[in-house]
This record gives sequence, C-alpha cells and structure tokens, in this order.
Amino acid sequence: MARMIPAEFPPVKPGDTGALGEQMVYEALRRMPEEWIVIHNCWRHVLKESPWRENAEHISYEADFIVLIPGCGILVMEVKNWSRARVHNGRWERWDSAKGRFCPVKHGSPLNQAYLAAGNLRTELMKRFSWGRYEASDMEFRSLAVLLGKAENYADLEAVREDEYAVEQLRKAPGYRYYRRDEIYDRLYLCGADALGEGLQAHIESLFCFGNDNSVEEMEEVRRYLLQNLVLRQDAATANRIVELAATPLAALLPMLEESPGGFHIEGCAGSGKSCMLCEEAARLARRAKEKRSGQRYLVLCYNLNLAEYLRTNKALKAAGVCRYDTYSPLVLDNFHTVVNRICTWEGLSPAGADGHFAPETLQALAERVKSNPRYAVDAVLVDEAQDFSADWWPVVQAMLRPGGKLYLFSDSGQRLYAQAGQLPELPVRLKLRHNLRNTQAIAVFGAAALPAKRPETEFLPIIGPEVEIMAASDSPAERAASVRAAIEKLRNEGFAMNDIVALTPWRKNTSLKEDLLADVVDFPADGETRDKADKRLKNCASGKATRILGETVKAFKGMESPAVILTDISAPRDAEKSGFTSAEFYVACTRARYRLIIIPTSSGAQYVRELV
Repeated sequence: MARMIPAEFPPVKPGDTGALGEQMVYEALRRMPEEWIVIHNCWRHVLKESPWRENAEHISYEADFIVLIPGCGILVMEVKNWSRARVHNGRWERWDSAKGRFCPVKHGSPLNQAYLAAGNLRTELMKRFSWGRYEASDMEFRSLAVLLGKAENYADLEAVREDEYAVEQLRKAPGYRYYRRDEIYDRLYLCGADALGEGLQAHIESLFCFGNDNSVEEMEEVRRYLLQNLVLRQDAATANRIVELAATPLAALLPMLEESPGGFHIEGCAGSGKSCMLCEEAARLARRAKEKRSGQRYLVLCYNLNLAEYLRTNKALKAAGVCRYDTYSPLVLDNFHTVVNRICTWEGLSPAGADGHFAPETLQALAERVKSNPRYAVDAVLVDEAQDFSADWWPVVQAMLRPGGKLYLFSDSGQRLYAQAGQLPELPVRLKLRHNLRNTQAIAVFGAAALPAKRPETEFLPIIGPEVEIMAASDSPAERAASVRAAIEKLRNEGFAMNDIVALTPWRKNTSLKEDLLADVVDFPADGETRDKADKRLKNCASGKATRILGETVKAFKGMESPAVILTDISAPRDAEKSGFTSAEFYVACTRARYRLIIIPTSSGAQYVRELV
C-alpha cells in the first residue's frame, strides 16, 4: 500500500460531489505500490523570483494529488467528478442539470490546471534544490486529469480524440503548446469508480518515458520539503470540513426556534456558530418574505463598524440581498451607532458625541419617535454581540418592532468588553451552544484559560494544529515591530497568503503596528479614519492580491476571524473595573485565530501569557 498523506481522508460534507470524487481516487491510490508517496490537497504559496522584475512575486497553486514515484518522477493530478463533459470549439464544458444544458467550466480545462500546477511545482523544486536543467531532466514531471463517471457520459471527449481539427484547436489553448498533438489525451484518464485500480496504475506508469535513477531517498527529501507548509494547510482543510459538519445541526434548529413568541436568545462561547446562525436565520426570513411578497422587513444590528462590513460579505446574506440601513430593503444590516445617528439626523435630534455616547434624553425621545413612525418599523431585529449593548439602547431597539415582532439575541458574556454593557432583555427561549467550532484545540484551550470564570461545559472539536507561539518579550515598540515583521515572514514561509494574516493590538495609539518598519507590510487605521476608508482598507486586505496584512485593534476586530493572527503589545491584563487591557479582551483576541496564533508580549505580559500555556 502507498504511503498516504494525510493518513486518512478528511470528513466529507453530504452532497459534496467534488470531495466524494477525490475520496474515491484517494482510496484507489492507497492501493498503489508501497514505495509511492501520495500527497492529497497540496496547496502551495511560494516566492517566485523573476529576473525581469525588480521585486519578487508570490504565486499560489493547488494540486488535488501529488504522487512521488521513485524510479519514474513526480505526477500532479487534477480530479473531476462530473456527470458529463465535452470540449466544444476548444472550450471545456460540463453538463448543468439545473439549466439543462452544457455550460463553460469555471476554472477551464482540468488538463490545463494539472499542467500548470506541475510546471509551478517543477520551478519551485528546481529553485529549492538548486537543480540545473540536467538534474531537473532526471526528475520527470507529469500531469494527469482524472474524470470520474460512466464512460458513455464522456462520448463527446472520446470523439474529440479522433477529430484532428478539434485536437489542434485544443493544442493552441494556453498551457498546451508544449504538448505533442498525440500526447494531449495521454494526460486524460476517463473512468468510472470500478476502473480506479490496476488500470489507473498502468496509465500513470505509461506517462513516464524513461527509467529515471531518482531514488527513494531523493523522493523522501522532496516529501520533507513539501510537508514544511503542507501539514498546516491539510489540518486547516480538515478543520473546515469538521466545522461544516458540526454546524449543520445549528441551522436545523432555527425553524423550530421560530415558534417561540417574542424571539429567542442564543448564548455561546467564541467560535460556537452564533454569527453563522444569525446570518442563516436573517437570510431565511428575507427569502420567505420575498417568496410570499409579504412586505416584511428585517434588521440586523451589531456593535462595531468592522463587524457590520464583515457580516455583509456573508454568502447567505449577500444571496438574500442584504443592504445598508439607509436603503429601504427587506433585509438591512448596520451597527447600532450608524442606525441611530441616521435616525437622529432624520428626526432633528443630537447624534452621538465624539466619545460615541448618546445623551439619555436623546435615546428616550428617539424611542418614542421610532415607535410612532411606521417608517422605522421592522418585523424582527437580530442582534449580534448583544452583550456589548448598553441597557439604555434596548428601548430604541424594541421600539422598532411591529406588534408581534421578534427579537433575536446572540451573545457571549465572556466577550463583554465595554463598561456600559447592561442587562439583556428577557426572552422566553434561551439556547446555549457548547462547542467551539472555530479554533484548533491548542488555541481554544489557551484562550479559555484567560477567562476569570472557567467554562467546564465548553467542548472543543478534534481540530489539530500547531501550539500557540510566544515570541521574545520587549518593552520597545520598535523591537516589537521587528518581531511582527519576522512573524509575518515566518507565516508566509509556512504557506499563508497576506490576506490570511491579521495583526492585532489592544491599543490604537502607542502601538508597535504604527512603527515605520511595518508601513509597507501592515495596513493599520490612520487617526480619524472615515467609514469609507475603513471599508476600502478591509476590502483591500481581504483581497487575494493584498500586499499588506490587516492591522486592527482587538475591539475593532471583535466578531471576526482569520486563519493566522499576530497579537502584539500584550501587557498583563487588568481587572474589568479598571481602564486598560482586560482578560476578556485577551480571550477575544486569541479566539480570532483559527489555525495559527503568535503572541508578542511586553515584559509585564510575558509571565502572564506563559502561565496560560
């Protein structure tokens, strides 16, 4: 049996035909000779130096399978589990049962995908092992596209094999110009689930032209290099699937909870799926209103500005047509201050002061006007991070509800960061979520240890990842900035892209993230940043082409998450009654990281942090 990495295929979400196809090929490759090394889901993010460019360029590519075969070479495989496919006018198309016709393939030809990944891998290994052309020629690189399904479903592809004009057109497409005309279809394997045995092995071996002298030891050296940043990515992919499977029952609860008069209150630890449930419920309500043409309207509220922007990118909410509050739409989403300031402007009342606080008389007058004006009426209000809302805000929120309207609260008392936060409205149904679905076990346990009140009922999913890393302590902002830069470079070498990394600090002023050393790699908010500039900065840093990582305060990033978090300027937390950094804020900061957490403390915070490990 071949050596499989990972040793077992990760959990498959029901209905995910792509993953089911990869699982079939994974089990077939497991039966290959024992000297073969099979790596599944190899995502690469590497530095590619270009002699004609002044600056180096990062490239990303992914391979469904990389197979290391001693005596032959390296094979890159792309797997497609399509019901039917064809090549039409040199363009790949697959059958769309919903539309009842062939549609262009989003990522283009699977042959081309495998070919380009193999070329990028060859370039990367040549650089890593300092191979010249002669040494590289001793290590053959081949690519293969495997299409699963019944043979008759690929009759159109088989016909192309005999069509000289069609093959010639395909050969002219990007990526195929180096193939001989007669070998294009050697790189394509059409098969059903029953043909993934000896036939696949024979086809793979036939791709390699020469008997190469690369040894088991050389392949082992390549494996060790690839695994330097592969294990973390495989753990991350497995974690995503575990989370999807664990979160599925949460969405099933929502229709049952709807029967509760007045609404419901869902409590849960960081990463327990509260925001996901809110988005699913808001989208479901909006879809139903649209289908019934009932004219019902729903409002989603949260505390901070960045979280509002983050929630608007949720797929379910975007599909439901979510808009900002200043538009009359069935589903609107904004933070509390934006909504109230907007209404104050319309009603001629004083908005919040520079410190963000509303005068008590303003809120009282606002509640009365909102209740008497049908323009502001909604059928349900869904509040995320409800524990941060002040007690005197709730009359305004409840005044927006039409008779019979419902209030949905999502909260975590362990993440209460603001002194003004008060008692939440009592609702007839309360549900507690006890599983952390976001963090690796190492991060979840570390973060929970920071809470003053322990939570023995909190459970963690079996998501394995690296331990929390604590870098050298320093009281110098410049030295901590140098550590942040080193941490970014380390994460890049581990395979993280710039938009995978976030740097957080408790402080807006006197922070290491404002040091000149980080100006070209960290995008930290300028003083007096406007909403439009904040939204643009968040979008730029979330883009796959981002050149700088997002820098934020812990409070501004609350409710959001990132694959990797660098936490800097950490001092020993104070009591919640005193001003300054609290243990609740440290808990929030740690649990923003899904897979990787690096902490850069001050000297006062070093001992505190190490006691939690």
